[in-house]
Amino acid sequence: MKCWYALYCRSKHEETVRQGLAALGIESFLPTVPVTSHWSDRERRGQKPLFPGYVFGRSTSRDLFLAASVRGVVRILGAPWSGPIPIPDEEIAAVRVLLASGLPVSAESFHEFRIGEPVEIAYGPFVGVRGVVSRQAKGTRLVVAISALQMARSVELDCQCLRPLRQAA
Repeated sequence: MKCWYALYCRSKHEETVRQGLAALGIESFLPTVPVTSHWSDRERRGQKPLFPGYVFGRSTSRDLFLAASVRGVVRILGAPWSGPIPIPDEEIAAVRVLLASGLPVSAESFHEFRIGEPVEIAYGPFVGVRGVVSRQAKGTRLVVAISALQMARSVELDCQCLRPLRQAA
């Protein structure tokens, strides 16, 4: 039975992986969105992956190992103890519907942060800084507190650059 799987690729190798899957006869899906690059003297229109670093392949578990051998593939999304994780057909169909709508599609944070949740900044100039979510609107306000001084400061950040901190059990 064929299922969809996410193949994690080397940076900027999504199209190479898509072509490699096609050469093996494996159905692939590389969702892209239009993008315009601006320079001082011109602008260029092109496409960029909706999910940077990922290409979706539809295959049997036997063919999946062929897909893993394609140039540019780093690994198949999954866990060592449970193996590759199949992606439901409905989720792939939903992405196709989003793209077919012609409406602007933008990335959103998958994790819903709660006020008071401890987080760490994963990307950007503040990488490694830990704090607590204090407010959530369009962005997330992160509070960094220095308990010895009994003072705190906050900054507005994009949710995409945060990751939740795991609580010790």
